[in-house]
Amino acid sequence: MKYRFIVFLLLITAYFGFSQQEDNWYLGKPIRDIVFSGLKNVSNMELEALMNPYKGRTFDEVIFWEIQGKLYALEYFERIEPSTVRANAAGSEVILRFNVIERPVISRINFSGNNGIRNRELLDVMRSRVNDIFNQAKIRVDIEAILNKYTEKGYPNATVTVEETQTAEASVTVTFRIVEGERISISRIDFQGNSRFSNNTLRGQLSLKQRSLLNDGAFQEARLIADIDSIARYYHDRGYIDAYVRDVTRSYDSDDRGTNLVLTFMIEEGREYRFGGVTIEGNEIYTTERLTRLVSSKIDDVVNSTRIEMDFQNIMDLYYENGYIFNSFIRTADKNTQTNTLSFMLSIVERPAAYIESIVVIGNEKTRTDVILREIPLEPGDVFSKTKVMQALQNLYGLQFFTIVIPDTLQGSTENLMELVFTVEEQMTTNIQFGLTFSGTADPESFPISGLLEWTDRNLAGTGNEIGVKINSSIVDSSSFMINYMHRWVLGLPLSLGIDFSADYSKRLTAMANPNPPFFN
Repeated sequence: MKYRFIVFLLLITAYFGFSQQEDNWYLGKPIRDIVFSGLKNVSNMELEALMNPYKGRTFDEVIFWEIQGKLYALEYFERIEPSTVRANAAGSEVILRFNVIERPVISRINFSGNNGIRNRELLDVMRSRVNDIFNQAKIRVDIEAILNKYTEKGYPNATVTVEETQTAEASVTVTFRIVEGERISISRIDFQGNSRFSNNTLRGQLSLKQRSLLNDGAFQEARLIADIDSIARYYHDRGYIDAYVRDVTRSYDSDDRGTNLVLTFMIEEGREYRFGGVTIEGNEIYTTERLTRLVSSKIDDVVNSTRIEMDFQNIMDLYYENGYIFNSFIRTADKNTQTNTLSFMLSIVERPAAYIESIVVIGNEKTRTDVILREIPLEPGDVFSKTKVMQALQNLYGLQFFTIVIPDTLQGSTENLMELVFTVEEQMTTNIQFGLTFSGTADPESFPISGLLEWTDRNLAGTGNEIGVKINSSIVDSSSFMINYMHRWVLGLPLSLGIDFSADYSKRLTAMANPNPPFFN
């Protein structure tokens, strides 16, 4: 809260300093460029990428607050001093200049109090590194990561605090002070109330394990909650639909290895139920016979809750696959305690098929929208198809341009129209490699050092095409050059056309070219 208040004061101060410049001439002028001074450790390229969307826009108070907010949100700078410069004599365009004072870099990362986990293990889960800009947001994430690591290792009560020590004018040492608390390991897992399944069978369903030669028995509260659900699900899939874990008791004792924990799961099994069938009503588009064929559960079989869920999903998918995505499915369970049977009534409210009004792509900055749309086997006017949406997901992930692809459906302009939205998050598609190689040779005339430069872009200028260039040269004796180009979707069809070109040059001395004897005519 204190940090946010300080940032607010800095923003207010910067704004009023900004507004007092000569008659506010810059307001309403296009932004020609945004430049920074005072950078030492922060990459200018990173700031340019953040500022490029503002170049060419008309400068006003809203733009000012937005730019300032984004720069402070990076948490790279202690102070930012803005000013404006006329881009030309007429002052028809403005250049924004930001003089910044950077936060210090991390010169060293120390740990104290960590006896149960090595420094290397803690560094592996952290985001902060030596020579990074000191960033409070990253430090908070690091604290959470360290606590998660301790929880994973069986230290649920560990605490972490951080100290920063100024070591030079622009660097700090960061020390993570850890109070581990007692390590809790599971010495035994017991069950009570289970007559249908053995202790060993139920233990096999748990993610928590007893301490053994192959397992440290670390206790985690989150895993215990998940294991309670796993036990209940195991029973539900074997006919005991009323079964649940009533309680989990804990008892502790200590020895030289820490605190030992005994967990006891208290189970209420209930009675076994058999499947009594599904009655379907409200269906006119598909016959009852066709829908019931999608139910794999057989009458008088032991109830399997997971299989029953899949059966209902199969019925809904039949509708969804053919565009009926606005239907309602109301399921009512009938549990007969006299016959120990479980039956269902499925009421379907059918609505018209949904047609795609538009397809929208969000989040693509480099990749052209048409490149994404051509991988989606749907067009406006088509009936919605779940299978085709899944095919679009597979196609888009197959490009390897995106780390995340999320489809969504929104209501269109009328009841039976929908908007299909794909939200994507792009990943780096450019790769650059370079290096030097030293190799021994028996030829005294050859040059023993060669250099390699390789550049590839799997999404050239956002077109989805691929280009690669590779140069390997020793400068004096030999050089090789290769370029390849892959063009996807030739003539609007999902066909690829590739072109490869290579050239080699080498210089070799022969005996006839040797100025020393023997001589040849």
